[in-house]
Amino acid sequence: MFVTNCHINYSNVCASKCRFCAYFREEGQNGAFTLTIDEIMEKAEKASNMGATELHIVGSLNPGLPFEYYEEILKKLHEKYPAMSLKAYTAVEIAHLSQISGMSVREVLMCLKKAGLTGLREEEERYSMKRRASNYALTKISGKMWLEVMETAHICG
Repeated sequence: MFVTNCHINYSNVCASKCRFCAYFREEGQNGAFTLTIDEIMEKAEKASNMGATELHIVGSLNPGLPFEYYEEILKKLHEKYPAMSLKAYTAVEIAHLSQISGMSVREVLMCLKKAGLTGLREEEERYSMKRRASNYALTKISGKMWLEVMETAHICG
C-alpha cells in the first residue's frame, strides 16, 4: 500500500527569523502569507480529489496566530476527511504553541490529538538542521526541548 500525501504550508510569517531560512517573511513583507482555514480546506479538497491519503501541515512560528487556529485546522480537516492521516506541526511548532497558549507540551499535544492529529512532521527537520547550521536549535528550540516534545508525543500516542 502506498501513501499519497500533500503538503500544506499555512504561513511563512515567522518570528524566528533564522539566518539561513529563505522561506520566512515578516508580516506585511512582499511574499508573506497566512492561509485562512477555508483556504486550507480548499487545498485539502484538491488533494483529496487527487487521491491524497495523508496531509502534512507545517508552517512557521507566526506570532499573530492563536492556538485555536492550529486546533481548528485539524478539527475541520478531521471532520471532513476522517480517514485521512493528519501529520501536522513540528516539535518547534509544538513548543511555540505551548508558549503562546500557556499550556504544557502534553496539554497542547492532547488537544491537537483530540482535534485529529495523527502524527508530527519531524524527521526531515531535525536531520536537515544538522547539515544546514549548527546554531539552528538555538534560534528555535534547544535539543533538550526538541527531545521533550518528541518524547511527550510518543507517550501521548
